[in-house]
Formats: sequence, C-alpha cells, structure tokens
Amino acid sequence: MHFYQDMKQRGQLLQHFIDKLTPKYKNMIELRYFKDFSYEEIAKALDLPPGTVKVQLFRARNRLYELIGEADVKE
Repeated sequence: MHFYQDMKQRGQLLQHFIDKLTPKYKNMIELRYFKDFSYEEIAKALDLPPGTVKVQLFRARNRLYELIGEADVKE
C-alpha cells in the first residue's frame, strides 16, 4: 500500500508543477501525456503545424524541468 501512496503523491506533485506552466504549455503537456495525443493530433486540435507542436512541447518540458529543479534547490 505504501508504494501506491507514494505514486499518488508523486502524481500530485507533478500536477502541481504542470499547473504552474503557462496555459499554452500546460495544454500541450496534458494533450500529449495525459490524453496520449500524437504530435499530429495535437497539431490538428490546436490548428498548428506539427513542427510548432514539437517545438512548443520541447519548451514546455524544459520549463517543467526548470520548475522542478528550482523547487529542489529551495528545499
């Protein structure tokens, strides 16, 4: 049971950091990783070129890593 509690806490912590992203980046992350959209599906849903989707997802992930890293430094 401890394992599942730990996983739930990690999920909640990750969601906390995702919520700190700009709405554009948050939406991209949610579509890709929570709704399992392909790059092409995201591009179609948001009316963007697939290359733009890839770049924005790259930036969103980098920002997410930065937020997590900043939190580690503060602790």
